[in-house]
Formats: sequence, structure tokens, C-alpha cells
Amino acid sequence: MDLVIPSSHLALMLGIILRSGLGTVEDLPLDDIKDYPRITLLDDDDPSFDSHCGHYCTHHQKPAGSWIAMLVKHSEQADMFLNWREEDNRLWRFIAMEVLSHKADSVSLRREPERAKALWLKAAAVYVRAPVPTKGARPTAYAGVGNGWELCAVLQCYLKAAICSMERSDYIEVGVEASFITCNSTNIQAFKWLEEFYVLDRTARFSTPRPKRLWDWEPPYARNEELYLNVASFRSLLGSVFLALNNTGSATFWLWYSYFLVSGDDYHLKSSWRIQEYKSTAFRKSLQLTDFLHPEPKLMDRMTLKEPSLQVLGSWKKITPSSGKNLPSRFGSATFVHKGYLYVLGGDKTKTQSEDDPHFRDFWRIELSTCRKWERLPDHPNANLKILLLYEFGVDGERDKAYYFVGSPIMDVFNLRTLRWEGRATTYFHEIAEKGVDAWPWGWERLVQMTSVRSFGSKMYVFGGDTQATELGNNIFMEFDFRTLEWKLLSGDAGWSKKPPEYTVPGPRTDPSTWIDSKGKRFYVMSGVANRLGAMFNKEPELGGLKSHPYFDIWSWDLVNGGWREERMEGNPPCPRTEMAAVYNPFTDHVAVFGGYCPTSRCASTEQVGIDTLYSFFADTFIAKIDRDPSDSTVSLHWKQVLSRGFPTYRASPKLVVDDTMGKMYLFSGYVNTQYVPQNKGDGRSRSFGDLWELRVDIPGSGWDQADIDLEDEARTAALGPWQKCYACGAFGNWKKCGGSCNGRVHFCGNECLRDGWKEHKATHDCRKV
Repeated sequence: MDLVIPSSHLALMLGIILRSGLGTVEDLPLDDIKDYPRITLLDDDDPSFDSHCGHYCTHHQKPAGSWIAMLVKHSEQADMFLNWREEDNRLWRFIAMEVLSHKADSVSLRREPERAKALWLKAAAVYVRAPVPTKGARPTAYAGVGNGWELCAVLQCYLKAAICSMERSDYIEVGVEASFITCNSTNIQAFKWLEEFYVLDRTARFSTPRPKRLWDWEPPYARNEELYLNVASFRSLLGSVFLALNNTGSATFWLWYSYFLVSGDDYHLKSSWRIQEYKSTAFRKSLQLTDFLHPEPKLMDRMTLKEPSLQVLGSWKKITPSSGKNLPSRFGSATFVHKGYLYVLGGDKTKTQSEDDPHFRDFWRIELSTCRKWERLPDHPNANLKILLLYEFGVDGERDKAYYFVGSPIMDVFNLRTLRWEGRATTYFHEIAEKGVDAWPWGWERLVQMTSVRSFGSKMYVFGGDTQATELGNNIFMEFDFRTLEWKLLSGDAGWSKKPPEYTVPGPRTDPSTWIDSKGKRFYVMSGVANRLGAMFNKEPELGGLKSHPYFDIWSWDLVNGGWREERMEGNPPCPRTEMAAVYNPFTDHVAVFGGYCPTSRCASTEQVGIDTLYSFFADTFIAKIDRDPSDSTVSLHWKQVLSRGFPTYRASPKLVVDDTMGKMYLFSGYVNTQYVPQNKGDGRSRSFGDLWELRVDIPGSGWDQADIDLEDEARTAALGPWQKCYACGAFGNWKKCGGSCNGRVHFCGNECLRDGWKEHKATHDCRKV
């Protein structure tokens, strides 16, 4: 049907059409609504409007494109249309959002960024019918946005609001290369709207009618050029903001992630010149960061506190026992803290798990308040368990017993009062009596490695891990009662791989980080990896793949009422990773994270690493404050990067613990691939660590003492991972340590710097020749 009307009747006619019922069906995508009446304006100079609507032109027709173009051209009619306020009509909301977006574009071209940003956010709020920014990781307002033009339009509102929050006007054109931004309060305001973009994009992905595995790189978007460019530009811009904060791990990940999005084999992507132009730009930008480590030693002089809401000062102090030595290097040990003592059982010298490699069965503890000496305890008594690697303890603090969990309902028990092994405890799972041994979720007599075990009060909780049945990981969540010795399955299913993907529970994973809050109300799960490479070697064709998938999420389980809920990450978080150290500190109500490994973050630092790798190890540190809604309906974790002058070397599988008597945080152990951080022979084998470090952060209750910390001196003497800084000239590398009475506190890159810096070093550190 064609309608011919004067332009003065445009808003009235559109209102009549919409009130007739067009656009009121909430579950029908606007792209699928057909037979719009075609409107021609009698008094228009050019009645032939581009139905693709100006600069949004793509090979996909935008819903009501010609109507939007008419309203944009006739501003009085546009204002009249907006005043109709038909919020229950999705087509009215979409057109209103587009009209407001065009107004924002016009304002931004006049260099009025604050007013333009307000219009972009108003446009988004009109469509989603909710105040922005939203709350929670899965806002209900985003549930029906879909994955086509509606999603594209709302995402663009947030992207351009972020752009308007920045100083540089050359960000106004989406998809155009822009130089890296600087870190200042104006640019950092963009974080809020980039976070909102991410929340909407993620919610839309989980709302797709055809769910995909979370590790599937291909996004479930409609084949919409504008949508792809919006998402790719968001990732690139987010990476640039992270780089301005010297969060090189997140910067590298998001810039590469931007390139990956547009580098697929889809015909529609390859045939779009705009996407191919952006692809070339994204590749050049991402290459600029592949030479960086995380942290990057060359950037340490820039690691100054610029934005207190996203950064915090910290210091790493290496602990040397005053009597005796550190433990032999190892990784994968079972560790826990009880009444001020750190306990360490087993572990492995390398990561090959070969029978020829050194395996440890020894059991040790050290008092954290003094760190005087490691005390040897009785070795693990179960000779049938040959390799004590990647298992964990659950601790019954009320009865002073530690239960060693390896995946079996029968556990070895250590008495923390007598410091002796008590034997094996047989536990109970009622479903076994009803259905037989096959009811045991992990599989009967199968070892479970890389799980996460946490204890609180009289309960122990176990989540994730791998088994002989599947290397990819699982999402089984079990509760164990120390008093009754009974197990209870809370969530998860051993047969998850044969069912459609679920987005309302955490995905299957190994090596997740977990913690329980100080009140024992919620159990948190963060990150981890879907080990697709391991699944491929284990001959699991439906799950296996050349690239494993690191998760970038946080979930919590209600320990009172049950049920999973995804939580929101805000601020300056660590990039997706696995095998990281994480601990909740009840003294400060913060979560701390250090190090880890990412199987998809490329590193080509030929200067330091000497090889182009498709993975990265980390040595960066982060903390997060847990912000709870008074009703506990939402929780958000606001992340800050800890800026320290030096740091323990890059590693995965370290252990981060809290002294339960004083609140101090300690790091122990870990490993790194020698191709990534070379030794004398970078042969690709793993190097493990037996060092002990204390983490001090500038927050109350964490052991920060300005009298004990000299940041200026640390900037010249602290270790930068495996390298040192020359005390005289500041260059970093494998330098020789001072041979005087300071016991190697400082390093010099050569004889000339030794002569230049010796007098200052002697006066500052009271060093003498020996």
C-alpha cells in the first residue's frame, strides 16, 4: 500500500499506522515485519529516499529506513513523533532511537560532545525502557534486543557515548583507525559505556535462538556489516583504553579479539570493502602490542598511579626463610592455610608428568608471621597415588582436619593437631546406593585434576576440573559435609556434552578460580579454561580444537537458597586467562589475582622471549572490591590493577593465600614455559618455582606500611620478573648482582655503571666490599 501525504502530516500518519498494531509483537524481530506502507511526501524536494537511511547504508535494509530518513529531514515532524511516546510499541521505540541518534550525530559534528553523549544515552534508554547504565551481568531490559538491527542500533549508542567521553575528536568515525589514547580522567569516563556495550553484546549472544558453545569464536550475529563494525570498533577502543592504563594483557587481548572478529571466512565479510579495510587496520594495531609482555618491563617507568578508581599502588616482597632454605622448585602442589601456617603437599618439578621426572610426596608447613623455617611433616602415605599433582585439600577448621580430594569419595585425612595422617575416610553419596557407582558424578575410580576446592565452616565445595573421560573440563558442583561425611550434588551434569549448551550456568572448565565471601553466603567462580586442545588429544572430536577457550566471566552460587547467577565485572580487570592465582581476603573484602596463562593471547617478543608464541604467561596483579546490592539481587566486582615497581616472574599455577590470623597475602610456586621466559636453554620445557613472596597493597588491612616500603628505591632495585634493572642507568636485562655485603640487592649492567653507581649504592644500602 502506498500513501501520498504532505510532510506536515508525516508524524500523524506514522502514529496512526503504529497504533493500528504494527510493531507491538514483542517476540518478532523488527527485521521480519513486512509490508510497511510506503509513504511519499507531496511537498518534498526529493521524494526518493534511500531506504537504507544515509550513512547507515549496508546491503541489509534497516527496518522503516525510509520513514526514519523522512523524520530526520523534517525535524519538526520528528519532534512531534517523539512526543507520541508509544513505549509499548517496539517499532516506535526503534524509530525514536534512530531519530535521536541522528540528532546526536549532528550535535557531535558541532563539537558538543557532552550534549551528543546525552542524546546517545537517551536514545538507548528509549529503546530498552530502562535507566542506563543498567545493573547486573544479564539485565532483563536487554533480553529482547535480539541480534540484528535493534542490537546494532543500541550498541552504537553506547559506543558513540564512549567516544564522546573522550577528548580526541578523531574517534567520532566508527571503524576508522585512531591513535592510542592517553590516560586521563576524561578518557577513563569512556569505561562506563564500554562496559555497558559489553554487557549488552554478551546478553544478546546468550539470547540467540540457536545457542552455541561458549568457546565458539563465531558470533551469533545476523550478517550485518554495521553490527560487525560496531563490535570490532568497541574491542579496538577498549584495548586502547587498557593500554593507556598500562594493562598490556587486556590491551593485547582485545585488540587481537577485534581483528579475529572480522578475519573469518564468511563470504559476506570478505565481500564488504568496509570490513576488509577495517581488518587491515585492526591487524596493524594488534601487531603493535605483540612485542609486549604482561607487565612489560620497558613500560615500568610509566607504571604510575594515574586513575585511583582503576589503579592502586602495591609492592611485592620476596621472603627468604631466616633459617634454612626455600622448598625445591615445584608446581601443582596442594596448599592451604590454617591458624597462621601455610601447608604444602606434593607437586611436580616439570609439567610433563613423566615417570622419569621428579615428583614430590613431601609435606611441609611454614609459620607465616615469622617465615623462619619450613617444617617437614609426614609424607603422603598412599603409595597407590604415584603423582601428587593438581589436587587440593578441603579443611575442616572446627575439627582441625584436612581432607585430600583427588576425585574419589574416599579421601586421605590429615590431623592438624597431631600433625599425623589419620588414614582414609569413606564418605557417602546417597545416589550411589540407589543407582550404583555410576551415579558418582566424576566417574568411579577416576582421578579429577585441576578442580577448585573451597571450605567454609563445616562444608567443603568442589567445582570443575578434568577427568579421564573428558579433558575439556566439567561444571559439576558438589558440597561435602565434614560432620556427616555426606556429599550432595548442587549443580552440573557429567553428561553435559551431549545436551544443548546452557547459558544460565558456568560453562565446563578446568583450573577455575573460586572463593567464598566472608559471610558464607555465595560461592564465586571466575575464569578457567575449556581445554579443547586436551580434548582433541583425548580423541573427543565434538569438543576438541586447536585453540582452548579461556573464560572471561564471574559466577556466584547462592549457598543459602541455591542457584547460579552471573556477576558483573567493572573497572580495570585482568584479561581472560586460566591457571591464575586468586584468593579472597576477608580482612579487606577484596579478591586478589596474580599471573596465569592465556592460550589465545599471542606474544612475539623476539627481543626478550626470542620466539613467536601463540600463548602468554602473566605476572600482573589485580584486586577487586565486591560491591553488593542491599537486596543481594546483584553483585559487581570493581577491578583495579596493582602497580608495583617489581614483580615475581611470569608464571601459571601459582598459589595465592591469606594468613588467616593477620590478613597478609602470600604467593608460592608456579611454572613457566622456557620458550616464553628463556633460561640458558629455551627448550620448551617447564621451569617451576619454589619462591615465597608477600603482596602488599595500598588498602587498609593488607599489610601496607609506608615505613617499610620505599617505592623510589624499589623502582631501581626490584626484580622485573626474570630480569633486573641496572641500578645506575635503569636498563633492564640479565645483569650481574652486586658482590658486596648487600647480598645482591642491586644489579649493574657493566663495569662503567658499577663505577658510576657504587658510591650511591654504598651510601643508600650500607654496602661494603667483602
